[in-house]
Amino acid sequence: MSSLTRAPEYAHSHGSQRLAACISTLIRWDGVAAVATKIGAALAAILDNLESRRIAVLLCGVRARTNFGDEHEKAFAVMFAGLARKYNVLFFPAINEAVIDDAQLKAVDGLHPNAAGDKAIVAQILPIVETLIDRARPRDRDPTP
Repeated sequence: MSSLTRAPEYAHSHGSQRLAACISTLIRWDGVAAVATKIGAALAAILDNLESRRIAVLLCGVRARTNFGDEHEKAFAVMFAGLARKYNVLFFPAINEAVIDDAQLKAVDGLHPNAAGDKAIVAQILPIVETLIDRARPRDRDPTP
């Protein structure tokens, strides 16, 4: 079983507590259509599992680096947005948006964020994470005092 389809195993419910899941994925950029389809299917399986368990979800897309071309960026943007619509989950279109075009926010490998990049990502995504936390909070079943 791939790590993509195992992810729901780690989200367990605890009595009346509700849990939340933030889902993103690493993307290998070779064979765009095939990879987007494969990743989309794996993410759909995860979302089906979480939806059946009423776990609040934040789906985080990833923006392709510009050197891969428009086809890559569009294929994954469409896949992530389509899943978010289908499953009616919170959606952050590009978790790497804050750093992808800013070399000062990247580590020496030119791909991953450095400490300043991590801070930029957190600042950008924090409001929607707070919404996710709010959705995951247990609600009293009986509103009467």
